[in-house]
Amino acid sequence: MLFFILEKLVLWRHCHTHDCEVHESSVASVMIGDTFHNFVDGAVIGAAVLTSVPLGVSTAIAIAAHEIRRRSATSQSCCTQGIRGEWR
Repeated sequence: MLFFILEKLVLWRHCHTHDCEVHESSVASVMIGDTFHNFVDGAVIGAAVLTSVPLGVSTAIAIAAHEIRRRSATSQSCCTQGIRGEWR
């Protein structure tokens, strides 16, 4: 809930123009959120492995499936802002 409120405060409106001055800084917030998300994913996998190895494996598979969707959304967001990665 905290990150939802933070996003609404930082990116408070939606625009359809290509050269938007408000959303120029959205890439930095996406990258910071991505870093935090990766840390939490790793902590969850670590806690699951400490509980039991089969639980850790199933948790890692579930998080990997989740990452496919999230990475594609992050890539699309970065490409929209003009950042090109090695995947291009």
